[in-house]
Amino acid sequence: MSRRLVALDRTVLAVLALVVLAVSGALVVWGLGRWPGAPGQVDLAVLASAPDAPAWPWALAVGGVVAVLVGLRALVAHVHRPRVRQVPLTAGPRGDGARRERAGTVGGRLLLDLPAAARAAAEALEREPEVEGARGHVVVDRGRTVVELVARVDAGADLPRVRELVDRTHAALAAVVPPGTAVLRVRLDVRRGRAESPRVA
Repeated sequence: MSRRLVALDRTVLAVLALVVLAVSGALVVWGLGRWPGAPGQVDLAVLASAPDAPAWPWALAVGGVVAVLVGLRALVAHVHRPRVRQVPLTAGPRGDGARRERAGTVGGRLLLDLPAAARAAAEALEREPEVEGARGHVVVDRGRTVVELVARVDAGADLPRVRELVDRTHAALAAVVPPGTAVLRVRLDVRRGRAESPRVA
């Protein structure tokens, strides 16, 4: 989720919590008779007759539609994960072939295709004998762009060698991705029979 969505969730929960606390506190004080000037009982006859009002069906319909729309919007916002496709790329004085290989130009600017770079790094890692499979993707996690590689290896693999491969792949990605534009993350899934133990490098 993005930072804005996380902040919105926390704000809504804080407001709801304050409302619940305020109402609960008011009911406790009223029930104990410590609320000066408050009536001793509440007449709910108005609420009981509300369904007989001509506008009641329309009020229910409008309320239901609004609730459905708000619920769908919240669901989409929490399920949808924003993705970053391209980032501006600054070439070196002599040109960087590794970067240009995965970059395109828009309006005279160099743009790096992050998903393509992640997939290329995963394919290179997957070609190693110690790696059973690898995949790369780009996500936005709490407002930060993350280039993540997931490599699957067997528990009997030479883990120091795998770590060397991961470090080399990480360094290759760092050489391609402009500094400060994305967080690079490589995760190892060590296969142990039917179970898998994820490790982060």
